[in-house]
Amino acid sequence: MNEENNKTLKRGLSALLGEENSPRKSANASSVNVDKISLSRFQARTDISDESLEELTASIRSQGVIQPLIVRKTSAGNFELVAGERRLKASKKAGLSEVPVVVKDLTDEEIIKMGLIENLQREDLNPLDEAKGIQRLQKEFDITQEDLGVSLGKSRTAISNSLRLLQLTSPVQAMLESGSLSMGHARPLLTLPEAIQEKFALKIVKSGMSARQAENLAKTYQKEKRAKVKSAKDPNLVNLETELGDVLGAKVAIAHQKKGSGKITFFYKDLDQLDQIIGPLRKKE
Repeated sequence: MNEENNKTLKRGLSALLGEENSPRKSANASSVNVDKISLSRFQARTDISDESLEELTASIRSQGVIQPLIVRKTSAGNFELVAGERRLKASKKAGLSEVPVVVKDLTDEEIIKMGLIENLQREDLNPLDEAKGIQRLQKEFDITQEDLGVSLGKSRTAISNSLRLLQLTSPVQAMLESGSLSMGHARPLLTLPEAIQEKFALKIVKSGMSARQAENLAKTYQKEKRAKVKSAKDPNLVNLETELGDVLGAKVAIAHQKKGSGKITFFYKDLDQLDQIIGPLRKKE
C-alpha cells in the first residue's frame, strides 16, 4: 500500500467527510435528487434493522438530514453512494425528494476501504461481522493489524482477538452472529476442541452465564482434561520421571508409545540449568 493510501485509511471516514460533517456548516454540500443516487457496488453493509431505520426516519422528518451523504459522480451524470446508505433509505421513507451530499473524487479501492471502515465503526455491529470486516481489510489491502487498530480506534490486541473469533466452529459463529453469544462468551470457547465448542456454547446460553462464568467453565474443562491425562499415565513412567527429575534438578516428561518407542523431554529455565542437565551426558576426556 502506498503512503498516500495508508494516510487515507488512517484518517478513516474523516478522509471522506473532512471537518465539515453538517450541511449547515459545509460549503461543499449540495442538494441532489434521491432518485439520482444509486447504491454502491462495493457496499459493505449487509443488514439494516427495520427498527433502526424507523428511528432514523423519524429523526429526519423532525430535523432533516444533519450529516450529508458522500457520493461520487458516475459516467452517466448521476451519483454513486459512497457513505450513508441508512440516511439515503431513511430519507426516502421520510418522503424527501432531495438530500444534502458532498461529492468526492474517489477510486474504487478507496470506496471499498472507506465503506468497510464505516461499517466497522457502527455501534450495533455484531462481533462476527466486525471480525469478517477486519479480515477483509487485512487481506484485500495488505493492512497490518497495527494500522487497522489506528483506523478503527482499537488496540492491536483487540484486532487480534477479533480475528480469532473466525477460528470458532460454524455453529458457534452463527450464535455469535445472532447475538446469542457475546464476544466475552465466545473467546473462552477458542481454548476448547472444536468437537465440543457448540455443546459448551449451548450450555452457556441455556444457563445464562456471564462472560466470567463462561471463562471459568472453559478453564475447569481444561484442568479436568489435564488431570485425566496425567492419571492415565503408567505409574512406572511417572516414578521414572520423578527420579530423573530429582537427579537432573529439572522437570522431565517421558512419552512412551505402545510399540516400545518414545521420547524424553527435559525442561530448563535458563542456560545454566541446561548445562547442568547435559553435563552428565558429555563424554569425559
